[in-house]
Amino acid sequence: MKAKRINTETRIFRVEKKVFCLDDLRRIAEVFRTEFDDKSAWFNIHFNCEGDVAFETHDLSLFSDDSPLRAHRVTKFEMQGFGPSERHALCTIEHGNDNASFEISGPESDWVNALLGRLQRVVSQVSPQSSLVNEWGLLLFLVVLSTFAYLFYSASAFFERQLSDGQVFTHSVGRRTWDMVLMLILSFLPARLCLQSLLNLWPSIEIA
Repeated sequence: MKAKRINTETRIFRVEKKVFCLDDLRRIAEVFRTEFDDKSAWFNIHFNCEGDVAFETHDLSLFSDDSPLRAHRVTKFEMQGFGPSERHALCTIEHGNDNASFEISGPESDWVNALLGRLQRVVSQVSPQSSLVNEWGLLLFLVVLSTFAYLFYSASAFFERQLSDGQVFTHSVGRRTWDMVLMLILSFLPARLCLQSLLNLWPSIEIA
C-alpha cells in the first residue's frame, strides 16, 4: 500500500531595508519557538559571527544577558523548525544581503498564514534602514539630475563656441528651454546610475 501523500502550502516572505538588532532576532525566535516546542518537533538556531565564530542552539538560551553571543558581532542568523504533519519554517537573515527571507510550509493553510502574519507583525517593528540616501533619495536624485544636465548644457555651449570660432550665439527662450529639457532627458540614465551606486554603499539588510 502506498503512503498517503500530504499536500503542503508554502509561503515566502522577503524583507528589505531593515536593521536587525539582537532583540529583534530574539522576538523572531520566540515566534518560531512557540510553534516548534513539543517533543515531536525540532528547533535549531545557528549564528555566524565575525572572526570565524559560530554558535548553535536548540532553545533561546543564547539570547540571555550573560550569553557568550553578546561578546561577538552576528553576521548571519539562520533558524528553522520541523513539526508534525510536515510543518516547516525557515528564516535566514544575513548582514549585507539584498533581503531577509522567511519560508513557511505545512499542510494546513490556516497554520501557514497565521505564522506568516505573526512574523510580519514582528518584522514591521524592526528599525528601517535610515541612510541619508534612503531618506532623501528623491531630492538627491533631482540634485544629481540637475547637475548632470547643467554639465551637459555647459559642454554643449562650449563646443558650439569652439565650432563657431568663438562667436557667441543668442538663442530664443524657447530654444534654451528645449535645450535644457533635452539635457535633462540625456541626464536621466547617468543620474540614476550614480544614485544607485550611492545606494549600494549601504547594505539593504544589516545586523547591528
